[in-house]
Amino acid sequence: MKKIIIILVFLITVLTIWSTDEGRVIPELVKPTGLAVDDTQLYVIEETTIKIFDLKSLKLITTFGKKGSGPQEFDLVFGLIPITIDVQSDKIMVASNGKISNWGKNGGFIDEMRYNPISGIAPQKLKDGRFIALSITAENNVRKRIVVLCNKIMEREKTIYSVDDDFQSEGQGLKVLSKPFVFQVGNDKIYLPGEKDDEIDVFNLNLERLFTITVPDEKRSVSQTFKDQIIEELKTNPQTKSQFEILKPIKIPDQFPAYANFLVTKGILYVITWNFGRDAGPLEYYKFDADSGKALGKGNVKLVFETPLRPYSMTVNNGILYQIIENDNEEWVLTQEPLK
Repeated sequence: MKKIIIILVFLITVLTIWSTDEGRVIPELVKPTGLAVDDTQLYVIEETTIKIFDLKSLKLITTFGKKGSGPQEFDLVFGLIPITIDVQSDKIMVASNGKISNWGKNGGFIDEMRYNPISGIAPQKLKDGRFIALSITAENNVRKRIVVLCNKIMEREKTIYSVDDDFQSEGQGLKVLSKPFVFQVGNDKIYLPGEKDDEIDVFNLNLERLFTITVPDEKRSVSQTFKDQIIEELKTNPQTKSQFEILKPIKIPDQFPAYANFLVTKGILYVITWNFGRDAGPLEYYKFDADSGKALGKGNVKLVFETPLRPYSMTVNNGILYQIIENDNEEWVLTQEPLK
């Protein structure tokens, strides 16, 4: 089980991507692990602590949360997978190990709900109060990564998406750069990978498929340099280096999938293509109307990566991409770039 968790953490980390700019220094930050933005505030996760800043001035407003399993405390899932936050309503929803907590936008505690983490991790709340979440299972001795629908108290109702895990067992190897495993909630819709690698399926809350978005597949080649960077990352990443021999052979395709990730915010679906390494140039993204699937164009954005495969934390709000990166002076800076 430990091997599965380590690989799952690595893949979740790899499948989140984004951007650059000179940036503004935030001296209060030590080691960000996630961030979110609303119209007026910036929320930065540092393991099990959340810091709230004024978005315009970057003045620290308040800090809340600490490590633990008691009231108003947060635990990392399996001790590895970071907590997640959602700030798109009038509350801050924090998902930690077996707990969903609600906080005011001023950092004041409201309430919390405990649940069995076996039901799912990293839950996202639907408009009707239910949740979708990530889990792992096995079917006919094949390990699966699944998205599950849960009720309002995080009891599992059904599996709504399933895909073979990239690592099955020792000797079978690890697949890298396979079809992305992504799930998103937007208003009254659920967004999941489609049957084909270049598709995204959109469902209503009754799980009826409304339409399918087809992402342009540019047939981008994976260079040998990038393959070498992937191998080096697996050898040296703290989450995988002790398991490297077990993961071999590392299976890397000759072409990137049509897309790496997608994100829904303020009625826009942003679809991100795969990057070409740590120092690569601008990368394409596509925009679609999240309610109709209509194509709205494409653009380019340059990413800043912490390692060849792992970008620094990012988020998008009101058509602006935000990222917190570490500069050469070991300072943490907030960058922002419009997604035109």
